[in-house]
Amino acid sequence: MKIDDILDLGLAGGSTLDDVLAFAGLVGAHAHMSRRKFGSDQKVGPIGSVKHLGLEVLEVLKDPDDPIEYVDIVFLVADAVRRYLAQSGLSISEFVALGREKLAVIEARNYPSPLDGEPREHIKNETERGL
Repeated sequence: MKIDDILDLGLAGGSTLDDVLAFAGLVGAHAHMSRRKFGSDQKVGPIGSVKHLGLEVLEVLKDPDDPIEYVDIVFLVADAVRRYLAQSGLSISEFVALGREKLAVIEARNYPSPLDGEPREHIKNETERGL
């Protein structure tokens, strides 16, 4: 793994190690608060967070310029993943390995040209189209 991969949060002008650590610290602080307010990861599963995430996505679609809605999304994704891992028995290392496998699949796919504001699903091959 290269340091550039770790530092690339997609921020304008790039990210520093301090940025990455601050982001991780924010997610960690939220996790602590979430467990205290909503229950332990072993007791409360990921589905509530996923349902809440769906509501937050609708809020972003209504007001895509509100940065707080994106913060809510990050918190809810982190909650859902953390709670899923705690209940599934999957380790963070295994989860990261799955993420790398999925990233390779995404990289290998072909996509139509980008179009702002529209989802870009991969171009399905004959097998995926059922041919």
